[in-house]
Amino acid sequence: MNGEETDSHSSSDFGDLEFNSEVSYESTRSSSSDTSQSHFWHQQFLKIDLKKINLTNGKQIFSDIPKLSLILRFITNELCITSNVTLNEIVIPLNQLKKIKISQEREIIIDFKKNFERINYNYPQGLLNLRIHLPFDPARGDLNDVTSLLFVPADWVDNNTLIFFGEGVKKLWLTQVNENNLKNLDNSSNKTSDNEELQITCNFLSKKFIMNVEIETKFKDILARIHERYKVDINPNRVAYKNLSNDMITLIDEEDWNAVKWEARRSQVYHISMFFS
Repeated sequence: MNGEETDSHSSSDFGDLEFNSEVSYESTRSSSSDTSQSHFWHQQFLKIDLKKINLTNGKQIFSDIPKLSLILRFITNELCITSNVTLNEIVIPLNQLKKIKISQEREIIIDFKKNFERINYNYPQGLLNLRIHLPFDPARGDLNDVTSLLFVPADWVDNNTLIFFGEGVKKLWLTQVNENNLKNLDNSSNKTSDNEELQITCNFLSKKFIMNVEIETKFKDILARIHERYKVDINPNRVAYKNLSNDMITLIDEEDWNAVKWEARRSQVYHISMFFS
């Protein structure tokens, strides 16, 4: 289905419905520790099992197991297309969306910015556990140049879930836009795009160091600088960082480091914690 066709679908009437996330997931918030925060984050999502995805380039992706789901993550402001078979996930920040509507035919129609940002992950220990960056595109280029996606939910997805999903995306998107505008105002007086710096907290088993680097510094150069400055041995196969969701993610190469920079710029939080073991 092309972009012109999606515009012909009529939107559901959300009216004054308040989005209440409590009805769509179970919460076990009981502690502020890193472990419980990460556990709680995994429970703050709304999942739509999919029957089919239509792309604006005319392609279709069918899901008959169902092998695909559309997930809205509340804490990280992410829209995710997840494979329940390969455990791969395509993550799209909500600030890359332009519009969402639910048609009378129960279709979720989402318009994106041109060349919208996305990042790819895999869950080697099962969905909702530790995720690692993927060095390849699980969509095999099918999302390149796409500006709109039409998601057809599985038959067992009820209408209330679809309404909560659409309203949740809208509310999270507005919240994120407002927060980013405030952050941009706060940072405009002392940060320019030509000289971005990233603060790194380097956590070793018995030591901790803090250093600032230009955000475009190569990953291998950062490891070399840490080794030279602090006289510590680094095993390049045992380096990780903790993202904004308190997930521990392995850092292996420049592709992983590009994902770190991408998250810093997206969130406007120019600080990360790296862990060496």
